Amino acid sequence: MLIKIKKKMKLISIFLLVLILFSCSEKKEAQSEIEGVWRMIGRVQYENFTPKDTIIFPKDSLKWRKKTREGNRYKIYADGHSIWFYSRAVLDSLGQKTGESDDLFGKTSYSTEKDSMFESFDFWHDNGNKWIDWLKKDEIHYRATYNQVGESYGQYSNSEGKGSEELYERLDTYGVTPTVLTGNWKRVAAIRIRNDKPTDTFAFNPPKKSGNGHHLSFADNMTIRAFNFVRKDSLGNDIWPGRATFLSYKLENDTLVEEKIFETGFYNKKTYPFQAKRKFEIKDNQLFLENINRKTRDGAILVFDKI
Repeated sequence: MLIKIKKKMKLISIFLLVLILFSCSEKKEAQSEIEGVWRMIGRVQYENFTPKDTIIFPKDSLKWRKKTREGNRYKIYADGHSIWFYSRAVLDSLGQKTGESDDLFGKTSYSTEKDSMFESFDFWHDNGNKWIDWLKKDEIHYRATYNQVGESYGQYSNSEGKGSEELYERLDTYGVTPTVLTGNWKRVAAIRIRNDKPTDTFAFNPPKKSGNGHHLSFADNMTIRAFNFVRKDSLGNDIWPGRATFLSYKLENDTLVEEKIFETGFYNKKTYPFQAKRKFEIKDNQLFLENINRKTRDGAILVFDKI
Protein backbone atom coordinates (compact mmCIF):
# COMPACT_ATOMS: atom_id res chain seq x y z
CA MET A 1 0.00 0.00 0.00
CA LEU A 2 1.19 3.50 -0.79
CA ILE A 3 1.93 5.49 2.32
CA LYS A 4 -0.58 8.15 3.35
CA ILE A 5 0.74 11.54 4.24
CA LYS A 6 0.06 12.25 7.88
CA LYS A 7 -2.58 14.80 8.82
CA LYS A 8 -1.47 18.28 9.76
CA MET A 9 -0.52 18.45 13.41
CA LYS A 10 -2.92 20.15 15.73
CA LEU A 11 -2.16 23.75 16.51
CA ILE A 12 -1.48 22.97 20.14
CA SER A 13 1.27 20.56 19.07
CA ILE A 14 2.91 23.30 17.01
CA PHE A 15 2.92 25.70 19.95
CA LEU A 16 4.43 22.96 22.11
CA LEU A 17 7.13 22.36 19.50
CA VAL A 18 7.98 26.07 19.39
CA LEU A 19 8.24 26.25 23.18
CA ILE A 20 10.56 23.26 23.20
CA LEU A 21 12.73 24.64 20.44
CA PHE A 22 13.35 27.92 22.19
CA SER A 23 13.57 26.71 25.76
CA CYS A 24 16.54 24.48 24.96
CA SER A 25 19.63 26.24 26.26
CA GLU A 26 21.82 23.16 26.14
CA LYS A 27 23.03 22.10 22.69
CA LYS A 28 22.26 18.54 21.65
CA GLU A 29 24.29 16.13 19.60
CA ALA A 30 23.08 15.80 16.00
CA GLN A 31 20.82 12.81 15.58
CA SER A 32 20.10 10.65 12.57
CA GLU A 33 16.39 11.27 13.18
CA ILE A 34 16.72 14.35 10.97
CA GLU A 35 16.94 11.89 8.07
CA GLY A 36 13.68 11.36 6.21
CA VAL A 37 11.13 13.25 4.14
CA TRP A 38 9.64 16.50 5.42
CA ARG A 39 6.94 18.97 4.43
CA MET A 40 6.94 22.61 5.46
CA ILE A 41 3.84 23.47 7.49
CA GLY A 42 4.50 26.96 8.87
CA ARG A 43 6.83 29.64 10.19
CA VAL A 44 7.71 31.32 13.47
CA GLN A 45 8.49 35.05 13.32
CA TYR A 46 11.11 36.61 15.64
CA GLU A 47 11.82 39.97 17.19
CA ASN A 48 14.71 40.56 19.59
CA PHE A 49 15.53 36.85 19.57
CA THR A 50 12.01 36.07 20.82
CA PRO A 51 9.30 34.18 18.90
CA LYS A 52 6.42 36.59 18.38
CA ASP A 53 4.07 34.87 15.95
CA THR A 54 3.45 31.32 14.78
CA ILE A 55 1.94 31.00 11.31
CA ILE A 56 0.49 27.63 10.25
CA PHE A 57 -0.09 27.37 6.51
CA PRO A 58 -3.42 26.26 5.08
CA LYS A 59 -3.33 22.82 3.49
CA ASP A 60 -1.31 22.71 0.23
CA SER A 61 -0.36 26.35 0.59
CA LEU A 62 2.67 28.47 1.40
CA LYS A 63 2.73 31.98 2.84
CA TRP A 64 5.24 34.22 1.12
CA ARG A 65 5.62 37.99 1.50
CA LYS A 66 2.35 38.23 3.40
CA LYS A 67 0.45 36.42 0.64
CA THR A 68 -0.86 32.87 0.85
CA ARG A 69 -0.28 30.95 -2.35
CA GLU A 70 -1.22 27.49 -3.49
CA GLY A 71 1.87 25.29 -3.34
CA ASN A 72 4.14 23.12 -1.21
CA ARG A 73 7.74 22.80 -0.03
CA TYR A 74 9.36 19.41 0.56
CA LYS A 75 12.80 18.15 1.48
CA ILE A 76 14.66 14.94 2.14
CA TYR A 77 17.71 14.34 4.31
CA ALA A 78 19.47 11.09 3.45
CA ASP A 79 22.91 10.13 4.71
CA GLY A 80 24.67 13.38 3.85
CA HIS A 81 22.60 14.21 0.77
CA SER A 82 19.56 16.45 0.59
CA ILE A 83 17.07 17.70 -1.98
CA TRP A 84 14.67 20.52 -1.17
CA PHE A 85 12.21 22.16 -3.52
CA TYR A 86 9.11 24.26 -3.68
CA SER A 87 6.52 25.20 -6.27
CA ARG A 88 3.91 27.85 -5.68
CA ALA A 89 1.31 29.68 -7.72
CA VAL A 90 2.27 33.07 -9.17
CA LEU A 91 -0.16 35.89 -8.30
CA ASP A 92 -0.72 39.14 -10.17
CA SER A 93 -0.91 42.60 -8.58
CA LEU A 94 -4.54 41.92 -7.66
CA GLY A 95 -3.72 38.66 -5.92
CA GLN A 96 -5.18 36.50 -8.68
CA LYS A 97 -3.49 33.37 -10.03
CA THR A 98 -1.74 33.83 -13.35
CA GLY A 99 -1.67 30.15 -14.25
CA GLU A 100 2.10 29.96 -13.77
CA SER A 101 4.25 28.67 -10.93
CA ASP A 102 7.33 29.95 -9.11
CA ASP A 103 9.81 27.08 -8.72
CA LEU A 104 13.14 26.36 -7.10
CA PHE A 105 15.11 23.31 -6.00
CA GLY A 106 18.55 22.56 -4.67
CA LYS A 107 20.50 19.31 -4.48
CA THR A 108 22.92 19.72 -1.59
CA SER A 109 25.46 17.86 0.47
CA TYR A 110 25.00 18.43 4.20
CA SER A 111 26.61 17.75 7.55
CA THR A 112 25.48 18.32 11.13
CA GLU A 113 27.37 19.26 14.27
CA LYS A 114 25.43 19.37 17.54
CA ASP A 115 22.40 21.55 16.67
CA SER A 116 23.92 23.14 13.55
CA MET A 117 23.50 22.20 9.92
CA PHE A 118 25.79 23.06 7.01
CA GLU A 119 24.78 22.68 3.36
CA SER A 120 26.63 23.04 0.06
CA PHE A 121 24.87 23.14 -3.30
CA ASP A 122 25.77 20.49 -5.86
CA PHE A 123 23.28 21.53 -8.56
CA TRP A 124 20.03 23.47 -8.78
CA HIS A 125 17.02 24.73 -10.73
CA ASP A 126 17.80 27.39 -13.33
CA ASN A 127 16.02 29.98 -11.17
CA GLY A 128 18.99 29.63 -8.85
CA ASN A 129 21.39 30.91 -11.52
CA LYS A 130 20.91 34.43 -10.21
CA TRP A 131 23.19 33.36 -7.34
CA ILE A 132 25.60 31.38 -9.54
CA ASP A 133 28.72 33.38 -8.62
CA TRP A 134 28.06 32.76 -4.94
CA LEU A 135 27.18 29.10 -5.51
CA LYS A 136 30.40 28.46 -7.41
CA LYS A 137 32.63 30.42 -5.05
CA ASP A 138 31.75 29.23 -1.56
CA GLU A 139 31.92 25.72 -0.18
CA ILE A 140 29.30 26.15 2.54
CA HIS A 141 26.29 28.01 1.23
CA TYR A 142 23.84 27.68 4.09
CA ARG A 143 24.17 27.49 7.87
CA ALA A 144 21.24 26.96 10.19
CA THR A 145 20.33 25.87 13.68
CA TYR A 146 17.78 23.11 14.02
CA ASN A 147 15.96 21.11 16.65
CA GLN A 148 14.20 17.86 15.88
CA VAL A 149 11.37 16.95 18.24
CA GLY A 150 9.50 13.71 17.57
CA GLU A 151 7.91 13.89 14.14
CA SER A 152 8.61 17.61 13.68
CA TYR A 153 11.59 19.88 13.42
CA GLY A 154 12.38 23.57 13.19
CA GLN A 155 15.16 25.24 11.21
CA TYR A 156 16.19 28.82 11.67
CA SER A 157 18.94 31.28 10.75
CA ASN A 158 18.41 34.58 12.54
CA SER A 159 20.20 37.85 11.95
CA GLU A 160 20.33 40.28 14.88
CA GLY A 161 17.40 38.56 16.52
CA LYS A 162 15.05 38.99 13.58
CA GLY A 163 13.81 36.58 10.97
CA SER A 164 11.76 33.43 10.84
CA GLU A 165 12.00 29.73 11.52
CA GLU A 166 10.74 27.10 9.11
CA LEU A 167 8.53 24.42 10.67
CA TYR A 168 8.33 20.93 9.14
CA GLU A 169 6.46 17.69 9.76
CA ARG A 170 7.78 14.25 8.93
CA LEU A 171 6.23 12.32 6.05
CA ASP A 172 8.60 9.33 5.86
CA THR A 173 11.52 7.67 7.62
CA TYR A 174 14.96 6.85 6.23
CA GLY A 175 16.58 3.51 6.97
CA VAL A 176 13.98 2.36 9.51
CA THR A 177 12.20 -0.04 7.13
CA PRO A 178 14.55 0.23 4.13
CA THR A 179 14.04 -1.20 0.67
CA VAL A 180 16.80 -2.18 -1.74
CA LEU A 181 16.48 1.33 -3.20
CA THR A 182 16.73 3.26 0.07
CA GLY A 183 19.76 5.51 -0.32
CA ASN A 184 21.25 7.97 -2.79
CA TRP A 185 21.83 7.42 -6.48
CA LYS A 186 23.77 9.64 -8.89
CA ARG A 187 23.23 9.28 -12.61
CA VAL A 188 26.39 8.48 -14.56
CA ALA A 189 25.15 7.25 -17.96
CA ALA A 190 22.23 6.42 -20.23
CA ILE A 191 21.89 3.44 -22.57
CA ARG A 192 19.86 4.37 -25.63
CA ILE A 193 17.17 1.83 -26.57
CA ARG A 194 15.66 1.55 -30.05
CA ASN A 195 13.02 -1.07 -30.83
CA ASP A 196 13.77 -2.72 -27.50
CA LYS A 197 17.50 -3.07 -28.26
CA PRO A 198 20.47 -1.12 -26.84
CA THR A 199 22.34 0.99 -29.37
CA ASP A 200 24.64 3.52 -27.69
CA THR A 201 25.81 4.44 -24.20
CA PHE A 202 26.25 8.08 -23.22
CA ALA A 203 28.12 9.22 -20.13
CA PHE A 204 26.41 11.79 -17.90
CA ASN A 205 29.03 13.71 -15.96
CA PRO A 206 28.23 17.44 -15.76
CA PRO A 207 30.88 19.63 -14.11
CA LYS A 208 30.55 20.18 -10.38
CA LYS A 209 28.48 23.25 -9.50
CA SER A 210 27.46 23.74 -13.12
CA GLY A 211 23.79 23.71 -12.09
CA ASN A 212 23.27 20.37 -13.84
CA GLY A 213 22.92 16.86 -12.45
CA HIS A 214 20.53 13.97 -11.81
CA HIS A 215 20.07 12.60 -8.30
CA LEU A 216 17.59 10.20 -6.68
CA SER A 217 17.12 10.04 -2.91
CA PHE A 218 14.96 7.14 -1.77
CA ALA A 219 13.59 7.07 1.77
CA ASP A 220 11.68 4.01 3.03
CA ASN A 221 8.37 4.72 1.28
CA MET A 222 8.91 7.98 -0.57
CA THR A 223 11.47 9.47 -2.93
CA ILE A 224 12.53 12.91 -4.11
CA ARG A 225 14.50 13.32 -7.32
CA ALA A 226 16.16 16.31 -8.95
CA PHE A 227 17.27 16.63 -12.54
CA ASN A 228 18.71 19.44 -14.64
CA PHE A 229 20.63 19.56 -17.89
CA VAL A 230 21.05 21.89 -20.85
CA ARG A 231 18.34 21.53 -23.50
CA LYS A 232 18.86 24.08 -26.26
CA ASP A 233 16.46 25.43 -28.86
CA SER A 234 17.40 26.30 -32.46
CA LEU A 235 18.88 29.60 -31.26
CA GLY A 236 21.11 27.97 -28.69
CA ASN A 237 19.06 29.03 -25.67
CA ASP A 238 18.66 26.67 -22.72
CA ILE A 239 14.89 26.12 -22.59
CA TRP A 240 14.60 23.61 -19.72
CA PRO A 241 14.95 24.91 -16.13
CA GLY A 242 15.17 21.52 -14.43
CA ARG A 243 12.70 19.60 -12.31
CA ALA A 244 12.28 18.18 -8.82
CA THR A 245 9.62 15.54 -8.13
CA PHE A 246 8.18 14.03 -4.94
CA LEU A 247 6.69 10.53 -5.16
CA SER A 248 5.62 7.61 -3.03
CA TYR A 249 6.83 4.21 -4.18
CA LYS A 250 6.66 0.47 -3.68
CA LEU A 251 8.49 -2.47 -5.22
CA GLU A 252 6.82 -5.35 -7.01
CA ASN A 253 9.65 -7.80 -7.67
CA ASP A 254 11.72 -6.09 -10.42
CA THR A 255 9.19 -3.28 -10.96
CA LEU A 256 9.29 0.16 -9.35
CA VAL A 257 5.76 1.50 -8.85
CA GLU A 258 5.68 5.24 -8.23
CA GLU A 259 2.84 7.63 -7.50
CA LYS A 260 3.58 11.27 -8.15
CA ILE A 261 2.52 13.57 -5.33
CA PHE A 262 4.02 16.94 -6.29
CA GLU A 263 6.69 18.54 -8.46
CA THR A 264 8.04 21.84 -9.69
CA GLY A 265 5.84 23.44 -12.33
CA PHE A 266 2.87 21.81 -10.60
CA TYR A 267 0.45 24.54 -11.64
CA ASN A 268 0.74 23.62 -15.31
CA LYS A 269 0.61 19.85 -14.81
CA LYS A 270 -2.17 17.31 -14.83
CA THR A 271 -3.97 16.51 -11.62
CA TYR A 272 -2.05 14.31 -9.20
CA PRO A 273 -1.67 11.55 -8.20
CA PHE A 274 -0.14 9.97 -11.28
CA GLN A 275 1.17 6.40 -11.20
CA ALA A 276 3.96 4.89 -13.29
CA LYS A 277 5.69 1.50 -13.40
CA ARG A 278 9.26 0.89 -14.50
CA LYS A 279 11.57 -2.10 -14.51
CA PHE A 280 14.78 -1.80 -12.53
CA GLU A 281 17.87 -3.83 -11.70
CA ILE A 282 20.62 -3.35 -9.13
CA LYS A 283 24.01 -4.80 -9.98
CA ASP A 284 27.44 -4.02 -8.49
CA ASN A 285 26.13 -0.97 -6.64
CA GLN A 286 24.58 0.43 -9.81
CA LEU A 287 20.90 1.04 -10.49
CA PHE A 288 19.59 0.41 -14.02
CA LEU A 289 16.23 2.12 -14.41
CA GLU A 290 14.09 1.78 -17.51
CA ASN A 291 12.68 4.88 -19.16
CA ILE A 292 11.11 3.27 -22.22
CA ASN A 293 7.93 3.98 -24.20
CA ARG A 294 5.70 0.95 -23.81
CA LYS A 295 4.30 1.20 -27.34
CA THR A 296 7.36 2.02 -29.43
CA ARG A 297 9.87 0.33 -27.09
CA ASP A 298 12.19 3.29 -27.62
CA GLY A 299 13.83 5.23 -24.83
CA ALA A 300 16.74 4.67 -22.49
CA ILE A 301 18.00 2.77 -19.50
CA LEU A 302 19.33 5.27 -16.98
CA VAL A 303 22.40 4.19 -15.03
CA PHE A 304 23.01 5.46 -11.47
CA ASP A 305 25.87 4.87 -9.04
CA LYS A 306 25.03 4.44 -5.38
CA ILE A 307 26.75 7.14 -3.34
